[in-house]
Amino acid sequence: LMDPDFLWEVEVPETVRRGRVTGRLLGGCLSVLAAMLGTPYAPETDGAVLFLEDVHERPYRLDRLLTQLIQSGRLHRVAGLVFGTMATCPCIDGVGPLEVVRACCAELPCPIGFGLPAGHAPPDDGCENLALPLGVEVALDTERGRLTALEPAVA
Repeated sequence: LMDPDFLWEVEVPETVRRGRVTGRLLGGCLSVLAAMLGTPYAPETDGAVLFLEDVHERPYRLDRLLTQLIQSGRLHRVAGLVFGTMATCPCIDGVGPLEVVRACCAELPCPIGFGLPAGHAPPDDGCENLALPLGVEVALDTERGRLTALEPAVA
């Protein structure tokens, strides 16, 4: 990430909604972003490719957090959404994070990918955690299953 000529590309293995967009990569922990809504600390996400991840959240909590972001109007104004693996979020009665994302985000108009190997899962859980340079221009192509940097993270 420190090489000014380095452009990266990473796999996003699951497609929730097909499409191709570009935008500034923003995001982070779903529960933290939902908690910041209505405060001066909530990031401006219009036109962004928004990355969302979380750990140890049960399906009903993921549903509530996503519903809160959707009802706030924030997710209707992003260019695209990409979710982390959420590997430590449990499946209950056959419902896991991917099923919650599919159900909650069904009406959103933007491309949506799931399974980006990034987040804040503990390393002892065997999860891959890529460093994501937030703020860089990226392309999300859920038809190819790729998230690609369009500019380096450093100048």
